[in-house]
Amino acid sequence: MGTAHRQKIVFRCMAFPSIEGGRSGYSAVCIDLTLATWRPTYKEARRSLQEAVHGYVETVCATATREEQTDLRRALLRPAPFWPYRLQYHAIRIFHWLPNSSSRPNKPKVFTQQFPNLAFPVAA
Repeated sequence: MGTAHRQKIVFRCMAFPSIEGGRSGYSAVCIDLTLATWRPTYKEARRSLQEAVHGYVETVCATATREEQTDLRRALLRPAPFWPYRLQYHAIRIFHWLPNSSSRPNKPKVFTQQFPNLAFPVAA
């Protein structure tokens, strides 16, 4: 087996309060992969999204063609539409810079999902 070129990839994510089927909870969205989950709590929504991102990355890495393997980032990324998801992500980031924003309960949150040493397997 040959040597794989490794690179760090960081995906931008957010979680925010939402109502699904009449129940209050949190939606979590990865704006770089167009993946989303909904769960009753922030921690559950974030964990569920992290599992979805991990599963997606594993699947892409396992099934990528040789052409896709030359550009890992291009093979992985499926950006969400600018409206509403990417715009909402950046609005949440700006909101966190405002004074007194940390005192608001159930506020939206942004976070990243990192893969510090990601590579496609390369056959010899």
